[in-house]
Amino acid sequence: ADHAAVLGVGGCLNDGGDNIDVNQQFANKYINGNVPLIKVGRKPEGTYLHWLDVSVVVDKIGAQKMADAENKRSQTISMLTNKPNVVTPEDMVGHWFAKNAYVAIEAGSSFGYGGQNHMRMNVATSRRTLTAALDSMAGALKNLA
Repeated sequence: ADHAAVLGVGGCLNDGGDNIDVNQQFANKYINGNVPLIKVGRKPEGTYLHWLDVSVVVDKIGAQKMADAENKRSQTISMLTNKPNVVTPEDMVGHWFAKNAYVAIEAGSSFGYGGQNHMRMNVATSRRTLTAALDSMAGALKNLA
């Protein structure tokens, strides 16, 4: 099964950073040209994670209000910090993309203070899978524009 999983990513693990770098360039170009509600900066270097500025999406879907309502409703305690888990607007954007675009991306806020209004997307995959994910995200966001 592990061998099949490695083969399923289109050989990107065997290509080292070359495929990831090309996918970073592709994702930047695709998002800049097709997904006006998401902003990207310069192409990241040395990582397979792509930062997405979803500030506009946060506003369009009312993610702050959804997070506030969720935080009033339930406050589970983190086993790591022994403090209440806090739902962020980025968490709500992640749920929205999972429900509407069938794409899983990580809340930037879970990576530290600089992640507010950002999501992280893994581009270490085949071009086919990356394109399908970006197409799905673009399609879901067109309904918000």
